[in-house]
Amino acid sequence: MEKRLGFSSDTEVRKQSVVSKRISYTSIALTVLVMIAFIITLIVVGRAQQANDDKYALTQNANRFLNGSKTLTNEVRAYASTTEEEHYNNYWKEINDDKNRDIGVANMKEIGISDEEEQTIEKMSALSNQLVPWKKPPWRTPGTATRLRPLNMYTEENIQQRWQR
Repeated sequence: MEKRLGFSSDTEVRKQSVVSKRISYTSIALTVLVMIAFIITLIVVGRAQQANDDKYALTQNANRFLNGSKTLTNEVRAYASTTEEEHYNNYWKEINDDKNRDIGVANMKEIGISDEEEQTIEKMSALSNQLVPWKKPPWRTPGTATRLRPLNMYTEENIQQRWQR
């Protein structure tokens, strides 16, 4: 018998060929599995990034809502104590032009909030919106409001009564 390429028999060549094929198939299978794992990782990381972006956007818009409400409260208090027209104008600018509360709520709904969160926000908005007409009467003519009258509207008892409705 003749030796081929350093092998002593055809059987050894066949065994070597079978082992080579098994190693090749195993390598291909592992490569495919690694690719699938990589794709799954990309999907999971993408979803986690989107969740973080949504969380950040929700926080920003909640702050926008709260800052809009705070602006209204601060301006009405400042006007009630000073009767300066600047505070009157700032108040109505927030109500009519800036609309930070409305924009913040709309953005939060667009991003997606739970029903419970939406009800809480609607309750806060309703309370804040009830205060808007409350604040109008002493402001009809800038500079002529009685300084103590608007402050009496913000007693703890009045606010609690409106909140409980």
